[in-house]
Amino acid sequence: MRASLILARQTVTHDDGRVDLIDAGWNAIVKPKPFVVVTLITCPSELCGTNHKMRIDLLDDAGETIGKPVAKTRKFRAERNKAIPVGSGVAVAPIVTPIEHFDHPPGRYALRLSINEMADDGWILPIVRAKA
Repeated sequence: MRASLILARQTVTHDDGRVDLIDAGWNAIVKPKPFVVVTLITCPSELCGTNHKMRIDLLDDAGETIGKPVAKTRKFRAERNKAIPVGSGVAVAPIVTPIEHFDHPPGRYALRLSINEMADDGWILPIVRAKA
C-alpha cells in the first residue's frame, strides 16, 4: 500500500467521497488549535475487497511512541471498480481524523501511520510544535 498524511485546519467532505482541504500542507504548530490529519491511501488491487485497519501514533524526536494513538483505530475497505484493470492501485476515499488538542511542549514530533499493524518509513509526517 501507499499512503500520505496531510495536515489541514479543516475539511469539507462530499457525498461521492471527495474531500476539500482548507489551509492544508503545513507541519508547524505555533498555537495549538484543532486540526485534521487527512490520510490518502492507495491499495493494490489484490488487497481490494478486504477490510483493513489504520492507526495514527504520535512519536517524539527519538521516534518513540507518546501515549495513546492520536485517534482510535479506523477501519477501511478498498473496492476495485470493474473498469479499473487488475494490478492497478485503487485509491481509498480520504480518511479524515480530527485532532482536537495538541498540547505538547515545543519540540519535534512525527505522526506515524500504521495499516494492519504494519508501518512504513514513508508513512511518517514530521511535525514541529513551535514556541508561540
